[in-house]
Amino acid sequence: MPREHGAWVMLYASFAAGVVAVSNRPNWPAIGLAVLAITFAFLGQEPFRLAVRRRADVNDLRWLAIWSIGLAACAVALLAGYHRYALVVIGSAAVVFLGIQAILLRAATAKRADRTVAGELLAVLALTLPAAAAVIASDSHGVARATWIWIASSIFFGSGIVTVKMLLASTKYKKQWRPRLRFVVGRTQSVYHLMLIVAVAVGASYLDNAAAALLVWAFVPAIVRAFVMWVRLNGVLPPLKRVGILESVLAILFVVLAGNALRLASL
Repeated sequence: MPREHGAWVMLYASFAAGVVAVSNRPNWPAIGLAVLAITFAFLGQEPFRLAVRRRADVNDLRWLAIWSIGLAACAVALLAGYHRYALVVIGSAAVVFLGIQAILLRAATAKRADRTVAGELLAVLALTLPAAAAVIASDSHGVARATWIWIASSIFFGSGIVTVKMLLASTKYKKQWRPRLRFVVGRTQSVYHLMLIVAVAVGASYLDNAAAALLVWAFVPAIVRAFVMWVRLNGVLPPLKRVGILESVLAILFVVLAGNALRLASL
């Protein structure tokens, strides 16, 4: 079982945001198949990564086969029973991201490339694809809405990644911490959130007033969190359990606000 608790939150929170964003009555049987499909896909990525790194044993390969068969069965049911052909595009995107991750895993470097900021942001793009899958599973014509909620989910969860990376990077200077170091340690995080603010402002400008307001408020708590953590940087890592709880609460707020923003939007 994958032990990345943050990844589980991204996976299902983004899917929930997609369900909330559906503009008509949700197609629950199709949504149920979709959630099973993404669960099988996520469970399969752990033995897949072990196989790529040549560390998989027979048991790992057996589970990889089991999860793959489950994923294939759900995919066939969605395509044959509900004609959700747009899910092929989402699945293809997932395969591309998985392929890039495989390359990063095989990269002969002392520091695993998939654990860098760029590598983890790439993983976020894959882990938030369920947001788009949830919309398409319920509404085969909701491609635009699916694209919006996927982009919004990716940007939102990317905020958490760069913020946690900043906290971890600050611990390298624990013994010689100086206030000026926060500008060095927080450089990537600051640039990311400035770009986030611009992206949200541009996106909101295309939506109706109510939808735009909800979309902006979906990101405000994350922006405030990032700024507060930057100001409080001191080289000491805060309790990771507390950080995890905060990120989960922010994810719930995002699901409710962003999901309803795109549900109300005329897309």
